[in-house]
Amino acid sequence: MTSLTERFTAYLDDAKPITDNRPTRGIVGIVAGILTLGVAVVLAYYWRRLVAAPFLPLGLWLIGWGVWQLVSVRRDQRLAATVRRIVERGQRVNAYVVRAHDSLYRPGSHVQPCQVLISFQPEVSGDKDYMLHLAQRWAEQTRDRDWKVRYRRHQLPLTLTDGSEVYCCDLFLHPGMLSSGYLTSMVLPCVAEYGEQAGIELIPYWLLFPYVESPLSQRQWV
Repeated sequence: MTSLTERFTAYLDDAKPITDNRPTRGIVGIVAGILTLGVAVVLAYYWRRLVAAPFLPLGLWLIGWGVWQLVSVRRDQRLAATVRRIVERGQRVNAYVVRAHDSLYRPGSHVQPCQVLISFQPEVSGDKDYMLHLAQRWAEQTRDRDWKVRYRRHQLPLTLTDGSEVYCCDLFLHPGMLSSGYLTSMVLPCVAEYGEQAGIELIPYWLLFPYVESPLSQRQWV
């Protein structure tokens, strides 16, 4: 029987079977934008500036769109590498929900943020009642705090946790990776790296069971 880490890394290897056309679109957009700006310059020089005026913003928009396509590819590549590192180096933890984006409580198709508490002390992480009580207290004390920065983490005051090492983490979820298709439990299975500056990711529900195949509709990680 394969381990959870092996199943997770295998899933990441197979997570994006659809061909990514963004690099091609990006290059085409940049080239088209440059050509459009060239047309604008020629028209303005040899004819009238009013005729050339519409081509200038169009050319700039095409260049900007092309650059964004290339930047988004690089961003997703970095994210995929980070997720793999977390899976390979992290350990299984229970994450207790403090608060979550409203859309996570209903079926959806977009990644949204939530905030969770975790502990790497087994006796603390395994105490569900205590951790849920702590999550509720933390939610009440931090109502106005921003919680939408991927992989941000900080340790809770020891005076609040009775000396236990508990971390508050910003976690981003895809509803399709939850067994019900939306958030129904306040306890989430995750893999997390140890420390205050480290990452955490939700374990897709099908990876918790060795003989359950990945749903084809959820094979995009980023």
